Amino acid sequence: MDILRDRPPGFQVLSGDDAFAFALMALGGEGVISVCANQVPREMHDMAASCARGDYASARKIHYRLLRLMNLNFEESNPVPVKAAMALLGLCEESYRLPMCPPSDGTRVAMRAALKELELLQ
Repeated sequence: MDILRDRPPGFQVLSGDDAFAFALMALGGEGVISVCANQVPREMHDMAASCARGDYASARKIHYRLLRLMNLNFEESNPVPVKAAMALLGLCEESYRLPMCPPSDGTRVAMRAALKELELLQ
């Protein structure tokens, strides 16, 4: 918030954390470098676009819809949960090279449930 308040003209501020992106944009930030956009690109775009046009009600609705997924993406070291989710969605193979390792069973189960809740998996 200090950076947003004190930034010089033309200095853009982007969120580096999906879970804070809505709040940052509502306070004047310009966007997000998103992890969730790998899984739900349209919805992340729509949230940012809604904020950009001042439609915070629509952006808030998307934010809360995706919040569980946003948090699960950092349940373990990034990009492990995202890679597991992408594999569950059939978008990549689930293979890991050191120093990455497969997610815990708990993370995998939670990710599958979150993707089902978002109607991305059956």
